[in-house]
Amino acid sequence: MLSTFSHFSSDQMEITLENGLIRFYIKIGIAETKLLTNDELTDNQWHTIKVIREGIKLILQIDQEAPITGKFFPRFFPVLICLLFDLI
Repeated sequence: MLSTFSHFSSDQMEITLENGLIRFYIKIGIAETKLLTNDELTDNQWHTIKVIREGIKLILQIDQEAPITGKFFPRFFPVLICLLFDLI
């Protein structure tokens, strides 16, 4: 249904339909998690899928049903930033 891809980053987000269930997958750096709906969507109707990330909190909601929540714990590593000033 939705998948992100970049040649410059391994970060990824996917929303897929698997056996009638909505699966949300997110990967940033080496941290990853997934949420799966409880009810099958096999009724041949259109549905609204809402995905929200607020810090470490993930929310997946289908139509007006109760949201499914989870937590995402990205790991941040120290990054060396090198600035080169030449001819100033």
